[in-house]
Amino acid sequence: MKKIVLIYPGGKNIGDISMPLPLLLLAKPLIDNGYEVRALDSRVEDYEKLNYEDFLYAGISTMSGDQLSYALEISRYIRRKFPELLLIWGGPHPTLVPEQTAKSKLVDLVVRGEGEETLLELTEKIEKGENWESVKGITFEKEDKIVSNPPRKFLEIDNVTHLPYHLFRLDAYPNLKYKFEYFSSKGCPHNCGFCSNVANSGRTWRAKSPEVVIVELEQIVKNIRPERIAFVDANFFVDKKRVERICQLLIEKNWPVTFNAMCRCDYMDGYDDSFMELLRDAKFNELWLGAESGSKRVLEFMEKGITPEQVINARQKCVRYGVRPIFSFIIGIPTETKEEFARSLELYDKILSMDPYAVINGIFVFTPFPGAPLTKFVETKYNYQQPKYLEEWKSWKWSSTNYAVWIDKKTQSQYETVSAISRFNYVRQLMRIWPAEERRKRIGSFFFVLISQILLFIFGIMAVLRWKFRFFKYGIEWKLWTMILERFKGNK
Repeated sequence: MKKIVLIYPGGKNIGDISMPLPLLLLAKPLIDNGYEVRALDSRVEDYEKLNYEDFLYAGISTMSGDQLSYALEISRYIRRKFPELLLIWGGPHPTLVPEQTAKSKLVDLVVRGEGEETLLELTEKIEKGENWESVKGITFEKEDKIVSNPPRKFLEIDNVTHLPYHLFRLDAYPNLKYKFEYFSSKGCPHNCGFCSNVANSGRTWRAKSPEVVIVELEQIVKNIRPERIAFVDANFFVDKKRVERICQLLIEKNWPVTFNAMCRCDYMDGYDDSFMELLRDAKFNELWLGAESGSKRVLEFMEKGITPEQVINARQKCVRYGVRPIFSFIIGIPTETKEEFARSLELYDKILSMDPYAVINGIFVFTPFPGAPLTKFVETKYNYQQPKYLEEWKSWKWSSTNYAVWIDKKTQSQYETVSAISRFNYVRQLMRIWPAEERRKRIGSFFFVLISQILLFIFGIMAVLRWKFRFFKYGIEWKLWTMILERFKGNK
């Protein structure tokens, strides 16, 4: 028996979703070694219609929060209907809190970190009926004690190529044409205090060579034909020479495709004209940048390594070369004062007022990620406590004040209103940018597009007035907007 099922949890009837790369990364070495992999994305397929009897195990990849609630739901169903089937959990959340995850009766063992090699070794031992308890990179419960084996070395990611996209029905992801996701590197060398990347990758950064990237992209362009490809690397621009070579090769290929990626404002501020021209000519027409705060002190406190001046310079440089900058902000950082919060709103306004070409995708409320440096700070300074059991994490939400014990209740409510309005403004900007066909594909039917336009008009009036007068109290209508947006995204 060499059949395996890998599951990506999530809610159904979501308009704007991407193909789940984590399952494809895990499936690749298994397929290369002769295993039959069934990949199931529960956002587009009913997990209850699958017969799990013939599988060696079920692998479930999940993040914290809402997705985890679906992971628990699926595990509970499998445990009840197929009690002998091994349940292996992996992904960002189990990696960050492996011992707590392994204690759950719905989890038999946890694969920590990059699971490609670990899962392959586990699979070979399970198939042969051998003991798998010595495999590196796993955590499990044995005789009421939690065992965490030594970690596995990071992968050579030049070997992680040509993912098995055929495992999913392409027509189940109608927005692939406009947002095909591809990764060319892993990790990030920086130490931003709000980010859990440090816990996941230890500030390491590994990248595929430009030649490997182009070979992979050529197959994607040939077989899937996207109009836009998103590099979903945590930090695409770490190695400038690598980016230059990738751009040169993209210019040679001249595919009818545009690209976007994540960058840093300090990087962008330091780039010269020739590099920006190269980006433009390679059809990088969007860059995602973290502005985070309008306060220099807060930026230093979170160890972001940028200044508000660099944010403005990055915006100007991108716009000058026809690259749309898409910024994001974080409020509610511990020790942030009301004056520093106000400076973030001022910087937000300045970015948008200088040129309508720039976009801000949201002002998000700081939420302590497991493993993030600032999480340790609030645990020590404010007695913040993370959920103690796996089940409790299903109500955890990113950009929520639910756990912000360092912020008073009145300010929490106002921050949630600010965040909701900023996300509304982003949606409104996207609706203006997207062509009619893309709006329909991402949102759904023409009817839903029409409904969204009506909602944008009604909420738009309230957004303008609240923002103009900085009146963020009693944001009941924005709780309603947030609920609508969460339902559209498939969250519970």
